[in-house]
Amino acid sequence: SGKSLITVLLGKASKKLSIKTLIIDFDIINNSINTLFKVPRYFDFDMKNISSFITHITNSLDIFCGIDMLFSQDNKISIEKVSCIIEKLKDTYDLILIDTSSETTLKYIKTVLNVCDKILFLIEPNLLEIKKAEQLIEIYVEDWEIPKEKINILLNKVNGHSIAQEIINNIFENFRIVGKISSIY
Repeated sequence: SGKSLITVLLGKASKKLSIKTLIIDFDIINNSINTLFKVPRYFDFDMKNISSFITHITNSLDIFCGIDMLFSQDNKISIEKVSCIIEKLKDTYDLILIDTSSETTLKYIKTVLNVCDKILFLIEPNLLEIKKAEQLIEIYVEDWEIPKEKINILLNKVNGHSIAQEIINNIFENFRIVGKISSIY
């Protein structure tokens, strides 16, 4: 749906506003934030020093990559530690953008989403993606008990073949739709 690219674009936009921003690549399956910023994925991490995972991009933008190292067989940090890391980073940054996987079997995703103040949920406005989004949001709200008020929907890749806005508004009537991004093609 474009989660990583939108995360990077939001990070770059916040840089222009001089908002001290951190992007965390919590998508341990398809992590790509480092690639989008052209920085190495792995380097000399100090597992006892979380700041060693942070790469300085500009005066107001940092990225936190290589997080999959924290979940490796050798390290296996706890879910509670993930929550503490994010809470501690909130003291340093004005804005933290977190790119996650939509995989619901990864236990840390629930923790990450519950620690977040707001969730920007990207949806491609086509039949298959809307059906997947409905199922995923149901897990978030019903099983993981994430308050509906935290979830904001952003429509991505909107084009002439997209499902009508009125239908989308009806399907997601209990959620705030914050905008839409048109498809280039």
